[in-house]
Amino acid sequence: MKALVVLYDRLLAGLALVSALAFGAVAFIIVYEVSARWLGFRPPVWPEAISEYTMLYATLLGAPWILNRAEHVQVTTLVAMFPRARRAALSRAMSATGMVVCLVVAWYGLQVTLNAQGLEIRSFEMPKWLLYAPVPFGFFLLAIEFFRHTLHGTLFAGEEIEYYDKRREA
Repeated sequence: MKALVVLYDRLLAGLALVSALAFGAVAFIIVYEVSARWLGFRPPVWPEAISEYTMLYATLLGAPWILNRAEHVQVTTLVAMFPRARRAALSRAMSATGMVVCLVVAWYGLQVTLNAQGLEIRSFEMPKWLLYAPVPFGFFLLAIEFFRHTLHGTLFAGEEIEYYDKRREA
């Protein structure tokens, strides 16, 4: 079982790397398009569509890794003041809710992906199912991460939580 968890964590790290490289590519594409326009050249038509698709893929591939590390945006002002046991219980409840929501989105995303026919025609042709494919995959991985947080009660993390814990112990 530990080998499976290690393999899964490596998958998330690999997807995070792909996501980071994709966001870097988007930055380069935008600079290229703006520079071409600024220099008086007619910019190509493909950068806008490529940037949109890349941001969709990068976001949905990188989000599970961020959730795994509990480095997502958190507003923990009220939660930080809870005793550790209550905070863990709230973490489990919110994680279970997040898992259910992600599974529902993944299910409907899978239905949309499987039923997508034809081509997405913008500056180039792309099968529509390929446009929707990261939704069920990414949200399924997010559901797994919420399940892991449900088991361990570790959704809430960060400096604010640590500050209140140290202050309470002193």
